[in-house]
Amino acid sequence: MKRVRRGLLTAWESVPPGTSDETRARIVIMAGHPALRARAWQNTQRTEALIVDAPISQGTSRQESVVAAGACLGAVMSALLEWDASAGDDALGQRIVAALEMIRPEMHG
Repeated sequence: MKRVRRGLLTAWESVPPGTSDETRARIVIMAGHPALRARAWQNTQRTEALIVDAPISQGTSRQESVVAAGACLGAVMSALLEWDASAGDDALGQRIVAALEMIRPEMHG
């Protein structure tokens, strides 16, 4: 889980910041349209399939790798959807980092 989380956090750091209004508008459209929301989940599943291979190649079991990728990508998707629904002005990146921190195994031990 730790490697997947770190990988997503590192990848997120390389994404250029968009304008909050533009990003929020895109998320509102996606979240409000069932077919677009389903398509977003399909994209997430394709991303998950790509992520799963890296931990497996380093000796992690397939099940653990799939669970870690699914949990981390679920946290990212939740951050996107909750960011849209929020009244606050936090940056999307902060929401994503916070969501990934919530599933950190050390937080639950």
